[in-house]
Amino acid sequence: MDGLICAFAVLANGGARPLAGPDDAVHPEEWKWLHLDRNGADTEAWLRQTPFHQPRDADVLLSVETRPAFKRDSDDPRGGATLILRGVNLNPGAGAHEMISLRLFIDSRTIITLRRDRVFTVNDLRELYVAGSGPKTPAHFVEALVTGLTARITQTVLDFEDKLDLLEERMTNETDENLRQNLIELRRQIIPIHRYVHPQRDALALFAAESNCWTKPDENDDMQRAAAETTRIIEALDTLRERAGLLQEQISSELADKMNRNTNALSIIAAIFLPLGFLTGLLGINVGGMPGVESPVAFWIVVILCVASAVGVIFVLKKMRLM
Repeated sequence: MDGLICAFAVLANGGARPLAGPDDAVHPEEWKWLHLDRNGADTEAWLRQTPFHQPRDADVLLSVETRPAFKRDSDDPRGGATLILRGVNLNPGAGAHEMISLRLFIDSRTIITLRRDRVFTVNDLRELYVAGSGPKTPAHFVEALVTGLTARITQTVLDFEDKLDLLEERMTNETDENLRQNLIELRRQIIPIHRYVHPQRDALALFAAESNCWTKPDENDDMQRAAAETTRIIEALDTLRERAGLLQEQISSELADKMNRNTNALSIIAAIFLPLGFLTGLLGINVGGMPGVESPVAFWIVVILCVASAVGVIFVLKKMRLM
């Protein structure tokens, strides 16, 4: 089948055997994991005809725009549910903040994962099954998947914290437009992760609360811990946003003060040279009757007047506390 990335029949001890196709039968003591590529030519047709789930589940799995969410089919005796998750994008040429979607269908005997872009956490689970030891139950599989996604999000947030620390350190030595642009770019990367992690926490909490028809209490506890870790990520992102906002305000204030100082200096220079320009312009007009034209000391008298005028202006500015 075009679009099938891997398929495994998983035993209760965590061992697994590969399946040739998505419709291969498994033994009663096994459950099935199918990993599909949304871009595959046969993926949509197979999902819509498979008996594992209701048509509305296929619509959720195949939807273009997705936010993290959990929905359980109350009419399914095997507890079928859909779970939409997001993870950081670690593919070459992509930014980690460009979060990618992973869609799951889950029941007591089957897990279907669907992706458009490669998800490294899923690849880790695949390698575990190839090596002969992976999550033993569907609930353990989801818990391992969520843990892996969360760990990579956490590492990305830690990288953001390191970048912000560096920007704060640079600010003690310099304040320029380039520093502000770097901060704006960092905030732009934080925003999409913050936008998706919030609903992901809610989806995981709902999954832990409503999946008890095919999970054990200890497995629900694992999911609750995963949801709690997502809450800590949200708190870290909130702190990052506040720090970045304060730093941006400080940078903007520093740049504004610098501009005001420059404007003030230019204003002072203009105030000093304004009367000088008036005086020299007046004496430079080419009309008859100009005083001092025949005097050999007139030039020095004008120079003295200019210096006196400049000193007078400086004295007035200092008196007015403008210098």
